[in-house]
Amino acid sequence: MNKSTLLALAVLVLVLGGLAWYVSDQEPTKKDDFEPGTLLALLGGETDRIRMANKDGSKTYAFVRSERGWRLTDPVEDEASQSRMDMLLGQLSHAERMIGWPDRKPTPKDITEAGLDEPIGRLVLGARDKEVVIEFGAECFPVGYRFARVDGEVVRIPSGIEESVDANRDEWINSMLFLTSGIGLRRLELRRRGDDGTSSGLIVERGTNNAFTVRSLQKDAEPLPADPARLTGILASVLSARAKRFLPKGGQTAPAPEPWMTILVDGDHGREEVLLTSPVQGAVDAIKRYPATGDERPSRMIVDAMHFERFVTESIDDLISTQVWTYGPSSASRITVEVAKEGDASSPTLVLGRTADEPFGIVSPKAGAADPRAVNALIVALERTKLLSMIASSDPAAQKALAVPRYRVRLEPPLAQPALGAFEVRFGVGDDGKIFAQRKAEGSPEDFVWIVEAAELEQLARPWWHYVEPVAFRFGSSMRPVTGIAVRAGDKRIVFAPGDKGWGRRGDGPIELDEDFEESIYEPLRELKSKEVVSGDANAWLAGLVPFATIEILQAQDGKDRVWQRIALYAQGEEGLVARRDDDPIVHRLFERTARTMRKFVDSLR
Repeated sequence: MNKSTLLALAVLVLVLGGLAWYVSDQEPTKKDDFEPGTLLALLGGETDRIRMANKDGSKTYAFVRSERGWRLTDPVEDEASQSRMDMLLGQLSHAERMIGWPDRKPTPKDITEAGLDEPIGRLVLGARDKEVVIEFGAECFPVGYRFARVDGEVVRIPSGIEESVDANRDEWINSMLFLTSGIGLRRLELRRRGDDGTSSGLIVERGTNNAFTVRSLQKDAEPLPADPARLTGILASVLSARAKRFLPKGGQTAPAPEPWMTILVDGDHGREEVLLTSPVQGAVDAIKRYPATGDERPSRMIVDAMHFERFVTESIDDLISTQVWTYGPSSASRITVEVAKEGDASSPTLVLGRTADEPFGIVSPKAGAADPRAVNALIVALERTKLLSMIASSDPAAQKALAVPRYRVRLEPPLAQPALGAFEVRFGVGDDGKIFAQRKAEGSPEDFVWIVEAAELEQLARPWWHYVEPVAFRFGSSMRPVTGIAVRAGDKRIVFAPGDKGWGRRGDGPIELDEDFEESIYEPLRELKSKEVVSGDANAWLAGLVPFATIEILQAQDGKDRVWQRIALYAQGEEGLVARRDDDPIVHRLFERTARTMRKFVDSLR
């Protein structure tokens, strides 16, 4: 064997040996060695601190959790943006880790291609005495993922988390002037200084019934119901105010000893106070304080003045509600109207109710369908009642008028908003014609006494039967088939029945079509509409009228015709008719054309 052959064999042995070493070093990583889970799950507890830095270290941030939420501690001290922190923690809590290379260990080349030799950012999560370090690499497969090193282990995680390390500082600072939410607001006090040095303002408070009242700062000022629409705009303006930029405390002239405006908010984040300087070039300089602890926000805030200038001209009178109703009668699920009569006797109470988006029906004193026109007139009359002025509840005229109120109206909340609760409004009329109103919500003391304007309040005096649907009779869709219709007129009783060609007289032979009966009796009976409901006390109202005819609706039972419904007709005048069904207390006046047609046909049978 010559030297060149020996040299070639030696080189081959070295190559094979190196290859064997490389292959042994690239044994597949067992998936059993990888513990799946989210990034936050590695902490084993609630995150209480976070540090992050971008690739070149130009942006470094540190956060700690405090009683009032997250705080930014580096590069400045201030409140952190809760929404931004919630977004980051939400991403971490849902970010499932996938093994970096399922079939092998990464090589140095893999690490370089994954961008982990020079990570684009670093995120450190802490919980008590444990920390998890996350370094972000390049994007990878599947789409929407990127490589990351988590506590030294190479994994793939969803993209998007890495954007936090490159965010600007102002994105991490809480830009909201107040932490309290609209739902959590309990009280707002606003003081403003006028050009003449005098102080004015208002106090807004949420009551036990969840409704707001407003009052002036004057001593012993009465709280007045607030107009929801107008007040909502003001509260939204205050609670949504954001800082346009931040300044260190010593970076600008301090507010005057007596600030242009002071806003004190009590809510779901405790008591918050903000001092504002006078608007300058469309901006307001603000300092935030927490009276309970004596803390101040480390940064001054420059706020858009448009959120506060409107308070200078806003009058408390413009914020007082002129509505009697906590919520509109049209949105209520039930309306109860009680009318007092002379001698303290009460007429039957009207109760209108509905389910879902269905129209109102009569619940009491006699359940049934209601006349939409009458119900709408009642609702309009109620909603047009306006508050004029408040008076002392000890006022003699008001006490006398409300001792036995002329009307009581109770509203129950919309089905979709049961938390609004039910409430009652009592209306009394004074000797001089003034109308007094007092509202009382369930579980609350009686509300203020008001003088009201109610031009259509007499609508409430209408009897309950005024709201009955103007239909004297109709065939039910689910009833058994009608076998006949009998018409009684004087001593005669003639039965009509359906035949092959239509309705006709029942006799010994085949039933022949009687077009006059079909047009005069059968067709109107399918839905016997009335011109109006004239009484809810049939016995008293019909006492002076003579029966004209009786119509009996027959159905088969036990092989015989049985009377299913009976409609009594009474003549009124020369052409009119009124109808009453069975023992129903309701009396209907039929339309003139229907009455004339029926009377003519019945007269032909006599």
